[in-house]
Amino acid sequence: MIGILNVSVPRERFTHAIQHGPEHLRPTMGAARDHGVGVCVVPQGAERFNPPRKRPNIVIVGDDMHEARGPTAFHRKSLVRFIKRASGAVIVSCAPLTAAYAAAATNAALFRQDILIVETRLKFEPAWKTFVEAHHPGIALLLCTVEPQGGVQ
Repeated sequence: MIGILNVSVPRERFTHAIQHGPEHLRPTMGAARDHGVGVCVVPQGAERFNPPRKRPNIVIVGDDMHEARGPTAFHRKSLVRFIKRASGAVIVSCAPLTAAYAAAATNAALFRQDILIVETRLKFEPAWKTFVEAHHPGIALLLCTVEPQGGVQ
């Protein structure tokens, strides 16, 4: 079983990720490389995670790999603990928007804030929004969703 790791990454690996990785993750990798922001990618499963408190962290919850399953697919206590300490959350249920990841990276880097990014599918967007707001009422929330089909109703 592979757990969630907390390891140091050489600067040149971040540079490589920025130059060759997915465009939407480049701001996050830049915040890690240039501003000491921790990045924790959490896959579906019951694995605990607890990013260190000595630096701001961006936790990316991957609920969109093969299938989305919502908040119940993750270690509940770890999620709640991080949501309560986060200053902001981004829920992405559409194609990744670089500007949303850049906003998260900016808050983590400049304001030294913990930020949650949830990557999910449209079906679980309401469940994630409800879960995050239930555990941190008033959290700054950026919701990235699909455009309505047929225009605004």
